[in-house]
Amino acid sequence: MCIKNKEGLHVYIFAEVTMGGRQLSTALSDFFLALSAYFVAVKLKEVCVIAGLGIFIQGMAASMGVARFSMEKPYKDIIRAHMLFSLLATFVGIPLLSIGFCIYYQFTMLSWILSAVCFLAITFSFFMDSEVKRSISEPMAGMAIIIIIALCLYHENLFGFLACIIYILSGVMVGSEGVWFGILRIDLLHYTLVLGNLAFYKSFT
Repeated sequence: MCIKNKEGLHVYIFAEVTMGGRQLSTALSDFFLALSAYFVAVKLKEVCVIAGLGIFIQGMAASMGVARFSMEKPYKDIIRAHMLFSLLATFVGIPLLSIGFCIYYQFTMLSWILSAVCFLAITFSFFMDSEVKRSISEPMAGMAIIIIIALCLYHENLFGFLACIIYILSGVMVGSEGVWFGILRIDLLHYTLVLGNLAFYKSFT
């Protein structure tokens, strides 16, 4: 699940930690988010498999959310898997999406630089605690989104630019905590991200 709070940019991370027990509306919104992610991942495999893989990781995180929030007392392994894939969706998924845009627009050197940064970050993450990983995931995701925005503006890719704006505004304006007009904000966040995913799909087609 994805938030952007006052402390920085989170694209898809750790909102689930504050919630426990069965939450069927969140399980449903996670289901639609997973569905959109898998749809986009499959469609992109013929166009840009790296970008598709980045979106696929988000789908895995959302799938774990479906399992977790559909249970009254979720298994600890499911909770851990949910947290892991949520972290990976930000720490790895969004940078992979950015690398995909670099490859798509033939910015080969930039794609290699991003790949090296991601590889080093993932390698060092094995020696870091969860708080440090979170603090690293924020600038990683932020950098990736900024690169996508720059590439989309340069190539006049309206849908790619729109997808990034949707991702950012979903955290800034929707957030993940509390209720808005009787609807959990985390659910609204998921549905907003669905729109962002579909916009990312259109940006490659």
